[in-house]
Amino acid sequence: LAPARERPAPDAAPDFESYEYVGAASQLRHEAQSSHTTDQERVMLLLNTTLAPLVLGVLIGATAYVSNACAELLLRAKWGITFWLLSFPFGAILAYPLFTALCVALAAGAAAVSLWAPAACGSGIPMVKVELNGVRVPGALSARTLLVKLAGITLVVASGLPCGREGPMVQLGAGIGRLVLRWQSRLLSLSCCTSAAAQVRILDGDRHLRDLVSMGAAAGVAAAFNAPIGGVLFS
Repeated sequence: LAPARERPAPDAAPDFESYEYVGAASQLRHEAQSSHTTDQERVMLLLNTTLAPLVLGVLIGATAYVSNACAELLLRAKWGITFWLLSFPFGAILAYPLFTALCVALAAGAAAVSLWAPAACGSGIPMVKVELNGVRVPGALSARTLLVKLAGITLVVASGLPCGREGPMVQLGAGIGRLVLRWQSRLLSLSCCTSAAAQVRILDGDRHLRDLVSMGAAAGVAAAFNAPIGGVLFS
């Protein structure tokens, strides 16, 4: 009998992983609960737990301001060119086609930058929901996705399309929360933070990521609508 042919291997699935939101019992965690940290480590942990939300809010507010300012600058330039052409006797012949071309160019630019980070397409709210549900989506909250998201919503708003920055600001806020957690983990990895309590906080990064992503999404909604209480209710 002829040997059976091997079936072709299926296509490799994307690197979807699960977050460890439930801390497992370990010897390190037991030592952290029974040991005493130094004053320097207490200060470092206090700075990370209190300053992280503050830094997160400031960064998201600055991001929303940059997006609004750039979109307003592009809108003023688009309308300024149009009204300048309309000031001439036969300027309307060129003004309206040029205005349409500028709107199409801005919308096409927003679509073009999304090719660099496909995870930035769409509103971004489903991505954040998936992350909060415990699934790590590749590139959903990466720095590249945030840059593309920021450029995309700025160009879309300036083009005049019926799209707002509310949904994208949720993903931007969640991504900034992940970046803040990365910086926080680097601070805890310093030589001055060698206690079991500091190391356990690094191991519980997924749990803290969930908290910061939730806070970032709330801050994004608050920055988009100018409604802090609404952002808290949204989270």
